[in-house]
Amino acid sequence: MSAHLKALIIILVLSACTLHFCRDFFISRTMTAEDYWRRSGAWFALTLAAFLSFNFWVYCALAFLIAIFLHKRDKNPLAAYALLLLCSPANNSMLPGFAGINNLLNVNIITVLNLGLLLPLVLSGQRLRGQTPRNIWLKIADLCFFSYATLRIALIQDAASTTGIAREITQMAIEVWLPYYAFSRFAPNRKSLIEVLAAFALGCLLIAPVAVFEYAKGWLLYASTGIYLGADQSFGTYLLRGGSTLRAMGPAIHALILGLAMMIALSFALFLPSTNRLQRSVVITLLTLGLIAPVSRGPWVAAVTALVLSISTGQGGVRRIGAFAGWGFVMLPFLIITPLGATLVDYLPFVGSVDSSNVEYRQDLFEASLVVIAQNPFFGNLNYYYHDAFSHLVIYGDFIDFVNTYILIALSSGLIGLAFYTGPFLAALIGAAATWQLNRARDPELDWLGRTLFATLAGVMVAIATLSPIGTVPVLCQMVVGLCLSYTQLANQRSAAQPGWSATGWRTV
Repeated sequence: MSAHLKALIIILVLSACTLHFCRDFFISRTMTAEDYWRRSGAWFALTLAAFLSFNFWVYCALAFLIAIFLHKRDKNPLAAYALLLLCSPANNSMLPGFAGINNLLNVNIITVLNLGLLLPLVLSGQRLRGQTPRNIWLKIADLCFFSYATLRIALIQDAASTTGIAREITQMAIEVWLPYYAFSRFAPNRKSLIEVLAAFALGCLLIAPVAVFEYAKGWLLYASTGIYLGADQSFGTYLLRGGSTLRAMGPAIHALILGLAMMIALSFALFLPSTNRLQRSVVITLLTLGLIAPVSRGPWVAAVTALVLSISTGQGGVRRIGAFAGWGFVMLPFLIITPLGATLVDYLPFVGSVDSSNVEYRQDLFEASLVVIAQNPFFGNLNYYYHDAFSHLVIYGDFIDFVNTYILIALSSGLIGLAFYTGPFLAALIGAAATWQLNRARDPELDWLGRTLFATLAGVMVAIATLSPIGTVPVLCQMVVGLCLSYTQLANQRSAAQPGWSATGWRTV
């Protein structure tokens, strides 16, 4: 049996066991059994297609049919989309053109899911019940989003052909605008919003044991999919931490992306109520291990940021943070004197010694970027990559790793572009905080939901300062931004606290 098929069997077994054991955590409280098994079945079908199609366009066709099926059958297509978002690697191929046009679009699994699930939802215009009129936060986010898109198109006019500009507009609309618009408009009621959080947590939970296996065995299980599909651009490079530890990436195309997804899923899972303490503990443990397996320190910092914000913003938050800090000080001596503890400390950001050169590289990148940005502060320079200030940062022959989304945006679009880019993030962040403050006393569940989304978005904003906007990163960002904006539309909705919630906003079960 080939290693390709062995990898498929391992993924199916690990994911099936996880799906079966953790079913009660999701069924009834966040989604129906029918939705749970239908969406999970679609996940397994897409995984089988990714490994057994042996042709990229056949795989895309099968994925599109599955997406259309889910759109017609699922009551909450956004939840189905969130679960499938990381079902297989985003290997790319260019869609061939015609009539003198060489290539039409760069296509991957995200493109297919966006067209098969999100586009029909948006075109239907049938928003879910409970929607309220657009508020100021959504209007500000919309304005900033379209301002940034317009600026980007204006900046590339001189550097790209007419077909290149048309391609850029189409790609931006499919890969960025559709997720932003769908998640900010089509999950405005409480039940649908919580179901999306649960579905994304479930999708990441299915690949968490796969990530742990990759880390433990030093084998990237999804690495061969792009090669067997014949994709133009496939991913699966083995990245090591400290020269010997494999960084797991699962179906993500990079360990940093997997870390970001696991950070978001863990934050969502901590919100979800459950009467089964054992299953809840298993879910949280698996997602935590899934966060550790990529050995990506940026998402670790983001996860701590999200956890601290989520706890500290609740009633008695300062006391709880103090208790956590106290336990940390108690455990610190044991971490220092034991071999395992010393190893763990070495991998920590800022204080660890493993791959400390990466920290120095990021510092040098930041300093060089400031020099380049200062020369074109308002609208940036599309040719920033070839600036002499970056000559000492070249690695692997001619590659510069711009591991900071904010720096990348400022270099290519200037500080004005950076302001427009961060506008939707800040509007969603402030809007979520304002909405949860409104519901703090009268609706504990809505309060806790708001603090979870606020903390998660803050964690995302920390994380993207350590990675580039590649693969599914833009979609993950727009998903969280959109969910926060949907939450701001819940301000006028009233309901009694759900079972499992106390007046302080903390679960009682």
